[in-house]
Amino acid sequence: MSTKRVKQYLMLLTVIGVASIAANGSGTFASFTAETVNPGNTFSTGTLFLHNTVGAGTICSSETQASNINTGCSTLFSNVSIKPGQSQIAYLTLANAGSLPASGINFWEPSCTESTPAIGQLNGGVSSGSSNGGSIATSALTQALSAGTPVRLNDGTHTQTFTVSTDTAAGATAIPVNTVNYSFNFANNTNIQIDTSAFTASPNLCGNLEFSIVEESAANGGGSDVGCAWGSASGSTCDFTNATFSLNHPGTSSGTASSLTLASGQGGNTGTQLSAFKSRFFKLVVTAPATLTNSAQNDSLTFDLHWQITQA
Repeated sequence: MSTKRVKQYLMLLTVIGVASIAANGSGTFASFTAETVNPGNTFSTGTLFLHNTVGAGTICSSETQASNINTGCSTLFSNVSIKPGQSQIAYLTLANAGSLPASGINFWEPSCTESTPAIGQLNGGVSSGSSNGGSIATSALTQALSAGTPVRLNDGTHTQTFTVSTDTAAGATAIPVNTVNYSFNFANNTNIQIDTSAFTASPNLCGNLEFSIVEESAANGGGSDVGCAWGSASGSTCDFTNATFSLNHPGTSSGTASSLTLASGQGGNTGTQLSAFKSRFFKLVVTAPATLTNSAQNDSLTFDLHWQITQA
């Protein structure tokens, strides 16, 4: 075979080899593909905010505090006087201002603390052993005093009782009393109280005052009773003379909270929930039973009410 024919033959073999490689899929040539993408995936959480409005007052919002707990809402009952057989009422609106529904409403009362209110404060300190001169200088008295009424100085450590010698009007700045020496040093602004210790040594106003919560159809007393939310149910309201439900009986912490019994569908809420962007309206009733005895005289109490919602 000539040299020319050999070269032609080798070139033919080279072309055949390249074609064979291409046919076998080797090399860098593209093949069939398919592709999809799910872009921009995100998550976000809903909100649960509680709004508390006493009467027609301003809204107290939980979300204004970093903890989502606002302890500075308006007082429901402010130094209200009550007597046997009388009830006192406050109105409360609770709203869910968040985007998540709440399963219901819980509440508790951490403590109910009793004390004897002051009718005035000592105007100027006095020294042990000195005479009162038959009169006690005081700030303006908050009430009138009859002759024979026992009054006492009480600085939290020591007490001393005196007897009013002459009828004294409210607003007076001196109390005429029996002339005796002071038994202790009493500082300026020491509380002056009516001494009711002869009535009882241990008054129990927290246990005597009955407490109920009624759900209403509208805010601030503008609707009708729709059910007893906490207390002894009596038709669409509560029995306000049931000693089982006193200011001593609500739960004392979030772990022992009492649950309100809510009306189904009231106020556009879903079932017994406090739905997102919905409200529920309540009448709070504190009743002094007609059987309240002298042991409760000149007694004062202080308590807080905590309200809580939890997501459904």
